[in-house]
Amino acid sequence: MAKSTQEIASRLKSVRFRRCAFGGVDEDDVWAKFERLNEEYAELLEIKQQRAKGAVNAWKEYALQLEAEIREKDEQLRLLTERRSQPERAALPEETPSVLQKDASAMYPATPGKGAWPQRAGPTRHVCSAEQVRRMYSGKGTGPVSRYG
Repeated sequence: MAKSTQEIASRLKSVRFRRCAFGGVDEDDVWAKFERLNEEYAELLEIKQQRAKGAVNAWKEYALQLEAEIREKDEQLRLLTERRSQPERAALPEETPSVLQKDASAMYPATPGKGAWPQRAGPTRHVCSAEQVRRMYSGKGTGPVSRYG
């Protein structure tokens, strides 16, 4: 069995037919060799068709897999949008204390006369502006608060 049309063509170039006694070639030999050549072409064509069908089936399976992934992602997106569109119930502080409050109350239980957890004094004030910070880290100027860039 030939694996390619080039292999069949090279065999065809080297074919020798049986000669007849009165000149020419034996007709039965010619027909037998052409039948064998036709069978090789038919086998090669069948193999190529099977390969093509296999490739098409592989692509179909891949397309079905992608469609399933798309449906799954669409479902996830639908659930997220539904969850996002639902109004959230305002939680009361007594119902859901923060993790920090839970940890702090477990580590430092409140006792009468002592504060359970230290509170911050007030809002934090920035020492320099955002522009000064940018200059400080960009390498321009002579120091962290240089106004001449």
